[in-house]
Amino acid sequence: MLSWFRKLLPREDRFFDMFERHSRTVVGGAEALEQFLQGKDIDRWCQKLTFFATRLAG
Repeated sequence: MLSWFRKLLPREDRFFDMFERHSRTVVGGAEALEQFLQGKDIDRWCQKLTFFATRLAG
């Protein structure tokens, strides 16, 4: 009866650790983008955006 529910559960033991890391990366990238678009210290925030983008890609 609950077999469909079990299929939805994560199979990776480190799922929540990976989810937390991904969440921090997305939030950090969003904050960097916000500062970049406001024109505050553009070089610094461009470097941060590059860091978060490569972190998500890899």
